[in-house]
Amino acid sequence: MCRYTLIKNGKNTLICIGANPSVAKDDECDATMNRLCSIFENNGYDGFVMLNLYPLIATKLDGLPKESNERIYKKKLKNIKW
Repeated sequence: MCRYTLIKNGKNTLICIGANPSVAKDDECDATMNRLCSIFENNGYDGFVMLNLYPLIATKLDGLPKESNERIYKKKLKNIKW
């Protein structure tokens, strides 16, 4: 499963980049996003756009494949350009 972006709209938005998506969803945070949201809020940001270097959801980096899937990687690049 892939996630290309995770967005929370706000007036003061921060763009952040991770290695790969966590299991958070648009309407449900996980531990990683809870920590990040706390850091954002403590620094005056009320929104974010979370991008990841690779869109495949994995709870640990060693859960990612050794080689990238070109199809999902190209879709990710289009999403970043958007």
